[in-house]
Amino acid sequence: MPENENGQEKTEDASPRRRNQAREKGQVAKSVELNSAIIILGGSSFLYLSGGKILQRMIELFKSYLLGAASTEMSSEEIRPMFIKISAQVLELLGPFLFFIVVLGLSVNISQVGLLWAPKSLQPTFDKFNIISGIKRLVAVKSLVELVKNIIRLIIIGSIIYSVLSSKYETFFLLMNETSGHLMGFIGDVAFEILLKVGLAMLVLALADYAYQKFDFEKNLKMTKQEVKEENKMMEGSPQIKAKIREIQRAMSRKRMMAAVPEADVVITNPIHYAVALKYEPGKSNAPMIVAKGERKFALKIKEVAIEHDVPIVEDPPLARLLFHQGELNREIPVDAFEAVAEVLSYIYQLQNKNLQDRLN
Repeated sequence: MPENENGQEKTEDASPRRRNQAREKGQVAKSVELNSAIIILGGSSFLYLSGGKILQRMIELFKSYLLGAASTEMSSEEIRPMFIKISAQVLELLGPFLFFIVVLGLSVNISQVGLLWAPKSLQPTFDKFNIISGIKRLVAVKSLVELVKNIIRLIIIGSIIYSVLSSKYETFFLLMNETSGHLMGFIGDVAFEILLKVGLAMLVLALADYAYQKFDFEKNLKMTKQEVKEENKMMEGSPQIKAKIREIQRAMSRKRMMAAVPEADVVITNPIHYAVALKYEPGKSNAPMIVAKGERKFALKIKEVAIEHDVPIVEDPPLARLLFHQGELNREIPVDAFEAVAEVLSYIYQLQNKNLQDRLN
């Protein structure tokens, strides 16, 4: 089980934040061997299919320039433009192959790690110049694994080259009397066979290496229980900050409630322990809504605002307790309170109608 510098076991899977931090530093599960294997296979296949045509056109190109140079005298001033022209034509011939290799390499990289920009990985750190740290890296298990992989790779590549060349040994002597074209074709076929077999062998090794890199990356990224606790604490914030946020949220909620009290139809009280303000708008809701509620000092505040704005206040301790404990702010009143609230509102509306008639008379 991996351990951190304090000797604690890393038993927990890496958090998303830990993974993002590693990615920003360029630390990802990636196999360089996979890039090499795919590029060798893809490049050799491209050359096998198109290499003959490219080679033929290059021979014709150089032949035309050599014949031209032999038949005419050239000054030193003419050599440089001609060299630039030849280089441009050669680049044009090799351009599709080079473009294919670049696209192939980028595709393999993106398939392994996605689109990644990690400028932090380029920043110099003291650890990179620390001799002791460098020696530790040289004798680390990872370095030993890389050494073993390189040795195995050299053995396999050497064995493949020896096997292919030894199988063609007799054919080489038969080509001594053949034309240069036949010889070049034979050498091309042998080279392609070697590259194909080496590429396939490297692909198998690369897939195994990628699986190892993935395993090693996940193992090193694991966290201790203490690191998980500290990260959770950091993400959630300190108790003091959370308490301050809750206090601000309560203050804003109270401010909104106090602004809603003047529009309420009635405030039902305990009389001093609870106060609940209700508003009923027929057509907009099926039942009265709780627009404000509070206890003790805040209940008294609600009553003061209600008195100031001539909002009726009804003392009904059982109903006030029911609405306060079971009702939710800005929601319809609980079903259990329908009948009692209907009676209160009916009484309020009767008083309001009576007061209106008295004023009219």
